[in-house]
Amino acid sequence: VIRGDLSSVSIGRQTSIGERTTVATASASPTGGESSTIIGPYVSIGANCALRSCQIGSETGSSVGSKCVLGAGSVLTPGRTIPDGQMWSGNPAKYVRDVTADEVEEFMAKNSAKKYYASQHSFEWLP
Repeated sequence: VIRGDLSSVSIGRQTSIGERTTVATASASPTGGESSTIIGPYVSIGANCALRSCQIGSETGSSVGSKCVLGAGSVLTPGRTIPDGQMWSGNPAKYVRDVTADEVEEFMAKNSAKKYYASQHSFEWLP
């Protein structure tokens, strides 16, 4: 579910959002920061996550750095800052470990494969 009724939602290219994940916004951030949700390019978000008014892998103002993993079922609370190359998981999301270089390569390969399969089936959704 993607809800942008209270503020804007932006999702970058080759980004994968898992099943049953909710992407939403707030009308204002409790920390005084950005209330929109920005998901940068080449981001992989696990299934059953809840994202609200956060910036993930975006070029500026990121709350979640690049080459990060947000585990399945995670809830990212407003104002959370996650450094580059870390894995976080849970409700609320907490640090688990650093992401390995092999994992980053695997995520990039999976996102490229998903893009290929999406292009092969994109005609099926045309009216």
